[in-house]
Amino acid sequence: MRRTLPALALAAALAVLTSCGGDESSGSSGSSSADSPADGGSGSSELVDVCSLVSAEDVGEVLGATVTTTEVPGGGCSFNQEDPRAVSASIVATPYDEGSGGMDGTRQGVTGVLDGATAETLGGVGDDAFVAVGTALGGENQQGGGAVLVGGTTVQVSVLQAEDLPADDVRQLTVDLLTLVGERA
Repeated sequence: MRRTLPALALAAALAVLTSCGGDESSGSSGSSSADSPADGGSGSSELVDVCSLVSAEDVGEVLGATVTTTEVPGGGCSFNQEDPRAVSASIVATPYDEGSGGMDGTRQGVTGVLDGATAETLGGVGDDAFVAVGTALGGENQQGGGAVLVGGTTVQVSVLQAEDLPADDVRQLTVDLLTLVGERA
């Protein structure tokens, strides 16, 4: 339980920061409506229910361990192992919002939380996706973050650990979870 609060804090920080994109120009960039899934008339789009999208068994298979699911306030789930130092993940869905910077704003939010991280675009995953790895909250262990755009929903994934896993391993776990979400949505 000791790491649950910091894990939720990082997941919440990623969710909040990535939903507050940069103040880029709101003028047209020449994008078609297919590039802006949430720009429809009523502003309402169907939000992906990530907790029903992937199960604890699915996430456990990716992480290589048994995990339990806890719903995150505001929408989403965290997947934790019994050992609080072990690898855990959180998956949170937010409405896609071009006015908040869209996926570029999400990239900026994630890389702003992960020290030394740069966002790497992932081709073939959802409508758009990226992954980033770095340390967080003054820690020494590598953490993963990223997002996949599926229709009108941005699904953010965080991989947290205190087991000294190398960045490449954390990156691969994050990519595998982003791919899982992209395939299921």
